Amino acid sequence: MKIIAILLLFINCTVLGQNVAFDTLIPKNTYRYFEKKKFVVAKEIALNGADLFSKNNYLIEAELICKSAKHFGFKVAQWRDKAHPNKVLEELTLGYNVHHKEIYIDRTKSSIPVKKDLVASYHLVNKKIKMQIIVKNNYVRFYANNNEVMLADSIAPSPDALIFSIFTKRRKVFVESLKIWDLEDFPTKK
Repeated sequence: MKIIAILLLFINCTVLGQNVAFDTLIPKNTYRYFEKKKFVVAKEIALNGADLFSKNNYLIEAELICKSAKHFGFKVAQWRDKAHPNKVLEELTLGYNVHHKEIYIDRTKSSIPVKKDLVASYHLVNKKIKMQIIVKNNYVRFYANNNEVMLADSIAPSPDALIFSIFTKRRKVFVESLKIWDLEDFPTKK
């Protein structure tokens, strides 16, 4: 059932190989990844659910165009209550705030909640941003536009906090491209 869910989400996606080299913490081996282009997000959409991306060890690269959203980005290390799936028990939100013109990491619902967000000023160019997010077992790094701005934080997610998703608040964002590498998986052969 989980495999069907991820396949439905990534209709017209291909599993490809790609060299991952924009961060020295990522080995320059070739890993499997999913890719999807040119779609609109108007709510939160889970991006994992199969054996691929089953651990907090992945890389997300996305080019997003703000249509009308006030906040948009990704939620990682997320844990939902099984009895009440709309209830989030734990998550880390990495996004862009259009009104304040900044990227941020919201840690208020993380495993070790912190009331103050990590923020960095960033102005969209032509309403567009390229986000690169590395989630490794005990840290997260968030880059905007090929390292122009970077935020980083240590994380200690609960063992069940394995969901990650793309989200938007108050209207829409256009996803020009989305690539997700599974860094837990064995590298594919060249």
